[in-house]
Amino acid sequence: MGCAVRSLTDRPRAAVRLLALPPEGGRADLFSTWTPHLPEHIELLAAQYPGREDRCSEPFAANPGALADELVRELLDSTDKPLALFGHGLGAVVAYELALRLQEAGLPPRLLAVSGRTAPHCFGVVPESAEAAHELLRSFDAAAPSHQDRAFAVTQADFVTAGRYARPSVTALDCPVAAFTGDGDPRASVPAVAGWRSVTTGPFTLTVLPGGHFYLIPEQAELVAALTAATTSPTPTPGSTATAKKRPVPATSVPPHASSPGPDRTTTSPRIARLRAGLRDGRQDMLATFWQEISRTGTPLIEPGPTADVVTFVWRGEPGTRRVQVLANKLHDRACPERSLLCQVPDTDIWHLSYQVPADWRGSYQFVVDDARTPRADPLNPLVLPAPADRPVKSVAAASRAPAQRFCWPRPGLPNGALTEHRVDAPALGGARRVWVYTPPGHRRVHGQYPVLVVLDGDMWTGELRIETTLDTLIAKRLLPPLVALLPDSAGPYTRAVEYACHEPFAAFLGDDLLPWATDRFGTTDSPRQRAIAGQSLGGLAAAHAALTMPSVFGAVLVHSGSFWWTDDDQPEQLTRRYADSPASATQFHVDAGTHEGTRPDPTDRFVAALRKKGYPVHAGRFSGGHDRACWLGGLGEQLAQLGATGWQHT
Repeated sequence: MGCAVRSLTDRPRAAVRLLALPPEGGRADLFSTWTPHLPEHIELLAAQYPGREDRCSEPFAANPGALADELVRELLDSTDKPLALFGHGLGAVVAYELALRLQEAGLPPRLLAVSGRTAPHCFGVVPESAEAAHELLRSFDAAAPSHQDRAFAVTQADFVTAGRYARPSVTALDCPVAAFTGDGDPRASVPAVAGWRSVTTGPFTLTVLPGGHFYLIPEQAELVAALTAATTSPTPTPGSTATAKKRPVPATSVPPHASSPGPDRTTTSPRIARLRAGLRDGRQDMLATFWQEISRTGTPLIEPGPTADVVTFVWRGEPGTRRVQVLANKLHDRACPERSLLCQVPDTDIWHLSYQVPADWRGSYQFVVDDARTPRADPLNPLVLPAPADRPVKSVAAASRAPAQRFCWPRPGLPNGALTEHRVDAPALGGARRVWVYTPPGHRRVHGQYPVLVVLDGDMWTGELRIETTLDTLIAKRLLPPLVALLPDSAGPYTRAVEYACHEPFAAFLGDDLLPWATDRFGTTDSPRQRAIAGQSLGGLAAAHAALTMPSVFGAVLVHSGSFWWTDDDQPEQLTRRYADSPASATQFHVDAGTHEGTRPDPTDRFVAALRKKGYPVHAGRFSGGHDRACWLGGLGEQLAQLGATGWQHT
């Protein structure tokens, strides 16, 4: 191929090329052992970076973009076959930059596969010294070469190249993205690697294999098998989904936001106060020590207290940075935006703002820097809220005792169910509706009548929040029986605002069209005791409305942050009034709401009180957070575990 791209197999008749990009300190021959595991129709290529082996006289690359520029020049000379990309560590961000250049040239890759690296919005780890680089290698369970070895100099230079890389905004790809990590990787945790979901408008998969950062060596056979399957899958046509014309959301579906999220919770960080005092006393070494600590621990800073924590949002400014604002879910005050401005430690690149939050708080946030129109994620925090590629990425913060999100991340060896997409006739809604269907591992229609779970906002739960992982985990742990989940598309903001607002035709679609269709196609039960419906926000309102409208259809309702404030004919909280005026059924309710939902007064308490007064069984709870997908992501799994404990069985 050339000096940067090496061929590791002689397969002129291969149908696809797979280019592997090595991690920090790696060489092209790292992937030579993959050859026996690859089928004949895949030709294996590998990148050789400058500064090593036969290129040792060349200077190290300045950044991953420079490596991608060199690679794309050679690859554009051989465009006769589809190309898939795989990168590990440094190779992951080089592969992403290369994919962007290929897409811009009109030759998008068939697949981008990334491994052992956080998403491109986030900085890596930059070792500030040889000792720090050695420690980083030891944390990866890697054999660190001597400080005097050329190999160590190569590795340290690559760590710096990878660690200083972060994109202010993520450019979306059209190709599928497959992300991989080891379940014990100290620098690329499963939630952090899940952030790669945000770089593509196409399909996304996340695979977790046993091992640490270099899991790909002992697990190479399984990794290569997964790459082979992903590389040979049909490539979806970009832009095949029609985009509905935007229409204004009905005023009755707009929540009555409180004018302020509450009292000013900004406070002083003890850690920042010590830093400021030390710098005033001439301890300039404390600045480097501070950033070294941040490189290891990430942001925001969490300082635990007896009942409340201090969470400090930190931004590393450039010389020209003038203004930094943090938009933290329900901590940011829209009526008083100056409260959300970070302060600069004088004569440093540290910008900071601290809040006092409950010790079990969790929330999403973004930064706005200077005059930027688009907020961005925190480049010092690897944890992001998975989001579609057309939406700015949000980072996630969790206080010291925030509840563990036990069920929503993949684990190695877990049996996987299947997620398929369908069109279901919906006469009540004037046409067909897209619906995703989850079927459990080993599903067979003849195996019996499966419990059924309807989850509204199916586009959210099958896209960024990936409910299939939660269901796989709950079923594997026997906290839920094998079930079928039906996830109807919300069909866009306007349609959602109309249909989820106590809309009788939508409830009719669920009961008269969707559920009978699922019974016929997937063997789901017709017993209401084994049928549940779940929703968040307006979806929670729609779920509760469906149960009231059809009491003989659903036996359980699961709600997070339900929009029980909904107004009709100038009468607020209409659904609560309807429940109070209607006969009760045996339906059980699981209702959770955040402590900072942003509506005042909070109508959820009145809805729960009305249910209890009528005699409904109710499990009601509060989570420390706002109207936030970061909380719903793990909360739905907990509600489903509660539901399983009530006696759901597969008949």
